[in-house]
Amino acid sequence: MNISLSTTERYFNAALHFAVLDHNESTKQTSLIAASYVGLETSVRAISAGFCEGRDVQIESNGSYSRVVQDKYRRMERPIGLGDVTHGMVMNVRATMNGLEECKDSNVAYILAPDGDFQKIIGEHVVARFGMPREWIHQFEFLLRNHLQSLQIIRNPAFSMWDSLVGKKLNINEEELKNLVTDSIKSGYLEIPESTTNGVYQQDMTMQEYLRANASVLAEKLNEKEPRHSPDKPLSPFIATMKRTPFPAQAHMIQALHNTLKHERSALSSADMGTGSVQRS
Repeated sequence: MNISLSTTERYFNAALHFAVLDHNESTKQTSLIAASYVGLETSVRAISAGFCEGRDVQIESNGSYSRVVQDKYRRMERPIGLGDVTHGMVMNVRATMNGLEECKDSNVAYILAPDGDFQKIIGEHVVARFGMPREWIHQFEFLLRNHLQSLQIIRNPAFSMWDSLVGKKLNINEEELKNLVTDSIKSGYLEIPESTTNGVYQQDMTMQEYLRANASVLAEKLNEKEPRHSPDKPLSPFIATMKRTPFPAQAHMIQALHNTLKHERSALSSADMGTGSVQRS
């Protein structure tokens, strides 16, 4: 089973692993959400680039599919073996699979579970996206059942590693989820996890009083968190190639910011005037 893309002058094809499709009932249009394929580097790169630019792709014995017009797509290519074969993938930015983060600026997310364990994947997604307790991770699939829509999966039977792939479209905002959780707590379906933290709080406490009263508890919690970078860790060699070489303290802050931006969409660096805050940014 192949995936292909045609232009007025050229034709490119590659062996399809899988394709994930979303059918829109209102527009009666089926869009390609994600696809994985393998072939010669030229063909794989042409298919990825052409699709991301808005051209349709054809999937053998299934039809022609376009992208979701208003959405952006990621494209990835990597050589396999000796480099004569390349693995390619295109994926809607709202999709998440194997740690790839979905776009958080929308109610819609496409959740893909390669191993078929959708209950775990949707639970991890909700915990990470909405900050819900991990203790409820196995209950979110049922809780969100009316907000989930199954996606169509086209699999190439020649590649058995994708036989268990499951995909669903989640459409919910934070307020809707909060209402669902509130109702589920009241009904007893969800139970508030017990806390092992022995903190102190009184309603008339100032922030300073609260911090003093809970200093040991907060220190314990901070020790559980692994920092993005510490001065005893190595620095990236690229820091030495900056137009202006930073001082050691500045270099470690730059490394910490760099590491943070691998996991977060933004990072905040605050320092007094004259300490090199412009240099670090």
